[in-house]
Amino acid sequence: MTYRIKGALAAAALVAAGAAGAQVPRWPPAPEQRPGGAPRPAPAPAPARPGAAPQDAAKRIDDRQKQIFGTLEQRSREGQELGRLAQERGASSQVKDLGKKLVDDHARVERELGTIVAERGGKPKDMSGPKNERDAHDAMMKQLRGKSGADFDHAFLQQVEFAQRSQRADLQRWRDETPGEDARLKKWLSDTEVLAESDLLASRNAISALGMKWEQDPRHPQQQPDQQRAARRPPRAPWGGE
Repeated sequence: MTYRIKGALAAAALVAAGAAGAQVPRWPPAPEQRPGGAPRPAPAPAPARPGAAPQDAAKRIDDRQKQIFGTLEQRSREGQELGRLAQERGASSQVKDLGKKLVDDHARVERELGTIVAERGGKPKDMSGPKNERDAHDAMMKQLRGKSGADFDHAFLQQVEFAQRSQRADLQRWRDETPGEDARLKKWLSDTEVLAESDLLASRNAISALGMKWEQDPRHPQQQPDQQRAARRPPRAPWGGE
């Protein structure tokens, strides 16, 4: 009888020990221990690949970008100035409407440019545009302020045509020269080129609507006017693009 009681007690002890060993582990689990109780250190990060460029390399403002940003910032201010003058002195609704479009479009470029430059740690006001362009713009504005009526409209539309042709060509070149890894700048230059194209088309539509004659851009004497080239093509809608 005594042996049976002792056997039952031993069996009960074994069952209790098994239940204790099956308890749910703690969360979070204790760190893995080395012999002696010291925690195992976290694995070291993988070394950078030889020759790998930093992730923010595309966001650095180099000398080329300073030239682009400075030129576009200056042209944005000049375009807004020209547009406001057209709204004040324009004789036709086409010129006044185009003046408003220039103000809105160039203000948009200025805002977006400020965002891009800020993302790269710079400020647009610290980047200067070409002095010769600024001098030419000031001289042109002085001439326009001395005109009125149809004379002003004609001179204004020609200046918009010349300016937007140059803007479009420069944006195309800058976009193509921008490396592919700088996708943000490349796309923005492309979008801004589309905006310049819309201003160019608007000026041509206004010239056509007012029955004005296209004049050769004095800055590109060898450049053949679009109207002369179009005369050798099959008929199409006026100012239908190149």
